[in-house]
Amino acid sequence: MMRPGIILFAAAFALAAAPVLAEVAPGTAVRADPQKVARLYAGKTDLWGGDCGGGIYLSPQMEARAWCAASPEAFAAGRWSVDTQGRLCHTLSWYWPDGGKTGSGEPETSCVEHVEDSRGRIWRRWPGDPKWWPLQRTDRPVSGYKYKRRVAAARAAAGI
Repeated sequence: MMRPGIILFAAAFALAAAPVLAEVAPGTAVRADPQKVARLYAGKTDLWGGDCGGGIYLSPQMEARAWCAASPEAFAAGRWSVDTQGRLCHTLSWYWPDGGKTGSGEPETSCVEHVEDSRGRIWRRWPGDPKWWPLQRTDRPVSGYKYKRRVAAARAAAGI
């Protein structure tokens, strides 16, 4: 069976910054302070655009949960952290119903780099994308666990 979560995650992750135009990060940009990056995300949902229509919730307890409308019976669970270089990393395993059993994928880790320019603006760069994307008000993570009910429904559908 196709692993729907992995494909959805990759597509959503690549398109997360789609509403904003990429720019060249200023040459004076430095790695973002890890505590500042953690505060930007803790207790919030980072929305994924494109065909996904979902996002990833990053709890203050460093747990991560993800969901995509494109495959509503699948969800991901794992952990997140910010390293000393200002990279937000999460390790997620996707789960889905599979003929009365629970299908699951191997844990996968992905990291988003963060830098800060001289004006204090944060920029992000996703894996495989050479461009930096400024973190603007319109694409900042939103407060709370936006897809909590949908993750709970997907967990139930997967038998977990």
